[in-house]
Amino acid sequence: MVLIMATALAFGHWMTESGVPNEFARFTVEHGFATWQFLLMINLLPLVLGCFLEVTATLLLVLPILTSALKPLGVDPVHFSIISTHNMEIDLVHPPVDLSLFVLATISEGPIGEVIRGILPFFFLPPIVLAIITYVPILTLRLPDFVFWRTMSMRRS
Repeated sequence: MVLIMATALAFGHWMTESGVPNEFARFTVEHGFATWQFLLMINLLPLVLGCFLEVTATLLLVLPILTSALKPLGVDPVHFSIISTHNMEIDLVHPPVDLSLFVLATISEGPIGEVIRGILPFFFLPPIVLAIITYVPILTLRLPDFVFWRTMSMRRS
């Protein structure tokens, strides 16, 4: 696990130093990507990579590249963070590198079929929630605005 994280961190650092994130941002702007297309890519890329990589390695490889295109496309960084976090939660329960399934199978000491049947709702519902979070940003951005506004008004009094 530590070897995977160290390699992913070194590779992510190399990509950042070589200018891959800046080239990606330029590519998205020059080719006229719409915000909804970028958000769809934000959702699909980590889900595909989650089939082959651990969550930490996926975060270290993908986030430095994708964050460079947030500002030109008008995506809020808080919204992007919530989308990325939910993507990583989905990566924890979908095969073949579903870490949660391995842990549950070890703890339950029962047949793997029972564990898989128990995890099915968590396999089908999170993509629906991810679509709602992604394309209705007011749901994810209104609460932080409300909390920070409330905190600011309490300091004034």
